[in-house]
This record gives sequence, C-alpha cells and structure tokens, in this order.
Amino acid sequence: MTSTEPRADRPDPSSSARSGCAIGPLVGAVFGVVWCAIGVAGVHGRHAGAVRVAAVLAAAAVLVTVLVAGRRAVRVPAAVRRAESPAPRPGFVPLIVVQAVLIGVGCGLLNGALGRPRLVFAWTALVVGAHFFPLSRTFRTPGLRVLGGAMVLLALVTGFVVLLVPDEPEGLWQWLPGLGTAALVWLAALLPVLRPSPQPTT
Repeated sequence: MTSTEPRADRPDPSSSARSGCAIGPLVGAVFGVVWCAIGVAGVHGRHAGAVRVAAVLAAAAVLVTVLVAGRRAVRVPAAVRRAESPAPRPGFVPLIVVQAVLIGVGCGLLNGALGRPRLVFAWTALVVGAHFFPLSRTFRTPGLRVLGGAMVLLALVTGFVVLLVPDEPEGLWQWLPGLGTAALVWLAALLPVLRPSPQPTT
C-alpha cells in the first residue's frame, strides 16, 4: 500500500514558488527604505521634521503590508504561486555584478575626476532603473520595465535640474532621486501583493 502522506524529510516542491512571491516585494520594500533614508537626509528647513515623520510612517506601512501579504502567500495554492512566480532565466548574477560595477565606477568618477558629486544619486538611480529592463526579461515580469522607465526618467530630470537650473532648491540633488525612487519602488512592491490572486483553473 502506497502512502499519500508527504515525507517529513522531503522538501515541499511549492516552497520556492511561495518564497519567491513573498521575497520579491520584501526586497523592493527594503530597498525603498534605503532610498527613502537617502532622500530624507537631503531635506532641510522647517519642513524637514514633518518629512521625516511621514517617511517613517510610510516605510512602516509598506513593510507591514508586504510582510503580512507574505504570510498569506503560504496559504495560497501552489499552482497559483507558480503562475505568479515563474522561474527566472539565467543571467541574474552577472546583471547584478554589472550594475554594481557601473554604480561604483560612475560614482568614483563623479566624486573625483569629473567633480560632479551632486550627480551621484541621479547616476545611481539611472543605473538601477536601467537594470530593470533586462531584469524584467530574466524574471518574466513586464511590469519591471515600467518601474525602470520611471526611475530613468526621474534620474534624467534630476540631472537636468542640477546641471542646468541655477539656484535649484536646497538638497534637491539628494531628496528628489531619494524620495522619488523610494515611492516608485514601494509602489512596485505593493501592487503585486495588493491585487487579488488569480484562482487556479480546473
């Protein structure tokens, strides 16, 4: 007689699909917190305190929402998890390495030979945004192209203002790409966890 009970030492075949669906938004939420901290550090003046409070509340709300959604994902049927989290194609690690090299080299040049330190965060946002285009293919997630396009546009606008607009608002070179990227990344992290999950077909 063959037992239908799962063996205790056998891994759940759907665990990677469930964890992938939960980890992706969580990674986005955490990186959004990093960008938010960068942006808040560039805000000065009488509104700085209010901006900091709003940033902390927004970060907490996003993290709690993503964590709660991740716990719910465990109870969703495995077939739905696999449909929402297709296996990535090869190339993820090289893509991350290239991104890190471009950010490091570019920031080094901006802080050194080029003498444009106020473009560091715009450059970083530009590279991170651009990397979402190939990443969308790697993870078969077309929505990442929208996020990437929005980040690239934000970075270009920041660079344009810093280079060409005299007397731009204080700290704009830091708070615009910081807070703007945080908002975009958080939105991208929240959309997949807030939308209704599709039902498995019978």
